[in-house]
Amino acid sequence: MEIRDIVYEYRISTGDRMAWHSRYHAHGEGEYELHYFLEGAGSFLNHRAKYPIRAESLFLTGPHEFHSIIPDTQHIEKQPITYYALLFSVEPEEELHTVLNTALSGSRNPLILNSRYHFIFETIHQLGGAPSIFQKKAAAHQLMSFLYTVYGSEEDTVPLSHGGFHHVQKALKVMRRGTRRKLTVESIAQRVGISKEYLIRLFQQHLHISPLQYAIRLRIEAASGYLISTDKTIGEIALLFGFENQFHFSRVFKKCTGLSPSLYRRYYVQYVDLLPPVNSI
Repeated sequence: MEIRDIVYEYRISTGDRMAWHSRYHAHGEGEYELHYFLEGAGSFLNHRAKYPIRAESLFLTGPHEFHSIIPDTQHIEKQPITYYALLFSVEPEEELHTVLNTALSGSRNPLILNSRYHFIFETIHQLGGAPSIFQKKAAAHQLMSFLYTVYGSEEDTVPLSHGGFHHVQKALKVMRRGTRRKLTVESIAQRVGISKEYLIRLFQQHLHISPLQYAIRLRIEAASGYLISTDKTIGEIALLFGFENQFHFSRVFKKCTGLSPSLYRRYYVQYVDLLPPVNSI
């Protein structure tokens, strides 16, 4: 298995980037693509089937399957789309080839994932874009483990009403809408309508992370999108996402991603510069 490409698009609604990722296209023999949506108004078209975009929804497309993202033009400004797109190839003799084709032949699109997988995609994104060949191999192993876990069984899809998980989903919505300010666990729990202690227990049970840690990582993830898609200074981005100052932002950013904001921008902006023009085929 080989990762061909992975991109993270943060809250896009208009412009060339939306047009490029909304194009109707298919990939070649042995190529598969994952689209993992975190938020947004629109639909995902896969061959003749059209599915509404939902938070934590995962779509798998196989070789020669035409697909596109269709923004909801009436609501896209208020509900921009955030997602990961991951293109990879699998050789016919690999066992994973059979697993994926079995999933495609069944009713496995879309899957609603347990939200803990969110940061697996971010890890693959970071490792896959790193210059080290060993980090790229680590990204491929992370992806392979994810694919076997999700498409090898149905255990990791989570009903929204299961074991208080609907409270977690509500909390995640509050967090994603509040990435530009510093949220407290108390304020999140109050918005959800449960106690602080119960919210913490639910996050540990379902996501294996505290609400505060998850909220911080969401802010860092959102900030990383600004680092590679805008010319704002690191200090401006730090203030935009509610950090005390640039030093505090840089320290937290490196703890979460393993890279300083400046180094992250240097690595990933090179990819953005190589993004094909909208009118290319």
